Amino acid sequence: MKHFFLTLCATLGLTAACTARENIKSVNTDVFGKLITEDTTAVVLDVRTAEEFAAGHINSALNIDYLQEEKFKNSIKALDKERTYYVYCRSGRRSYNAAVLMQGIGLRVVNLNGGFIAWESAGMTSTDKNR
Repeated sequence: MKHFFLTLCATLGLTAACTARENIKSVNTDVFGKLITEDTTAVVLDVRTAEEFAAGHINSALNIDYLQEEKFKNSIKALDKERTYYVYCRSGRRSYNAAVLMQGIGLRVVNLNGGFIAWESAGMTSTDKNR
């Protein structure tokens, strides 16, 4: 019976994690650009490293490095739950994982499919400190 209970708990935990992943809203560059322009309370969040951010980023983006796990978790806990966070990274992988964590603590999150690579490829406006 104990083994059954542990198996059941593990299954329910995996189901909850999968459900959270399925509910992340991910959009293409055109939709992302439109949303961050139209949403007057939008917070654009770049979850890449400080070095990646310094090389270029979406205008007005804040930088919280997802790879600095404890700092990232502490930083997102302090974010305003009344706002929507538009999250991106280099290719979309880190930002998607960041979005799962953020949504898990009650934040509204929109992820950029393809990340900054897709953003630049689409010719969207960004800040590049190296040029």
